[in-house]
Amino acid sequence: MKKIILSILFAGSLSASFAQLDCAKSCDNWLVYGNAGFDNASNNGGNNTQSVISFNPGIGYNLSNRFTVGLQGGYTGTFLQNKGAKLTTNLSSEMNNVGLFFRHTCCAGKTFFFFSQINAGYATATNDSLVGTGFMINYTPSLGINVAHGFALTLNIGGISYSSLNYSNNLGVSNHINVNIGQSIQVGIEKSFCCPMHRTCAPKHLSGGNEVFHRDLEKLDNEDEIAPKSSKKFKNRDEEE
Repeated sequence: MKKIILSILFAGSLSASFAQLDCAKSCDNWLVYGNAGFDNASNNGGNNTQSVISFNPGIGYNLSNRFTVGLQGGYTGTFLQNKGAKLTTNLSSEMNNVGLFFRHTCCAGKTFFFFSQINAGYATATNDSLVGTGFMINYTPSLGINVAHGFALTLNIGGISYSSLNYSNNLGVSNHINVNIGQSIQVGIEKSFCCPMHRTCAPKHLSGGNEVFHRDLEKLDNEDEIAPKSSKKFKNRDEEE
């Protein structure tokens, strides 16, 4: 419990440190992202090893320059290998989830931005011959770096997750809390783009290139509204004759 409280305080203080930083004026934009992670650990002289692979894609809609909501999915696979004196045992477990996400973003200039994201949804898990279904929710603080043309790189070092799964074979409900801040690394990439129905500028924390592109579109629209007037006056042929 102490570890969970310290992790929540750490995430809250990190969010507060960025709260005073504001982003540029936002508009209607879509966001597509994906991140992946790999972690490998061993103990007992290398006889026991654990490998964790994760992948999390999502698509969302920016309600403003700070808030985004959307759909997300995820996969996490854990693989254990125990090398005994006469026998090697391999164990594996997998968890899949699909649901909604909510993101809060704060900018630190035009290049860096910080965001905290909450994922929640339906989850399934398999542990050898056991199958469990239920729900999960997790919180992850992350750092983003704008690259160009709406692309950004993201990095997080773990988070806090809670899952409640009902397993088969009358094993009942399993509730699990996992705190791995500072124990895992996930690297991702995301792309922001404007809806074709809206010709407005994109938030600066999403892309500097998009902002220039949509300013050009607005300029063209304004030029179309002001039609050129002809300076020539044509006389009637009968009057000339």
